[in-house]
Amino acid sequence: MAAFSRKPRLVLAILLVAVLGGLAAGIAVARGGSNVSHGPPGVVSSGTFRTITWSTTGTASVVRDSSGHLKLLLGKDFTTKRGPDVWVYLAKFEGSIWTGNHVEWKLLGQVKRGWGSATYNLPADAAKPGMSIAIYCGECGKLSGVAMLHSVRPTTSA
Repeated sequence: MAAFSRKPRLVLAILLVAVLGGLAAGIAVARGGSNVSHGPPGVVSSGTFRTITWSTTGTASVVRDSSGHLKLLLGKDFTTKRGPDVWVYLAKFEGSIWTGNHVEWKLLGQVKRGWGSATYNLPADAAKPGMSIAIYCGECGKLSGVAMLHSVRPTTSA
């Protein structure tokens, strides 16, 4: 009789763990665990780098591919400080980039090289207004340059 009363408790415990696991997974997905963005393929936003501390120049574009994934494309004209500790971030600033603070700061990866085009995967929220691409030097602890992204309106054919 004692074995019979343990079995329903075990089933109940397994069911409870399964429900809590499903809830946790749902919360993780809802918080933006995907990099799929809705909308037509093409350039979503773009910007030109402004030098902050080191000579960082060129263009950055956010592009949505045919599957809805967002990519950052650094243009052929991109140049920045070379070094082993130079990083690319998706950032949102409160106030000016000169005097404000970053309120969002997502690492995209290490700068692949100090010149020329490169591609990085982006999260879906990269398409929201007010985002920038920041080049950060970890060695000196300073921003090298920032490209404020501006929406690109899709062209329609008549």
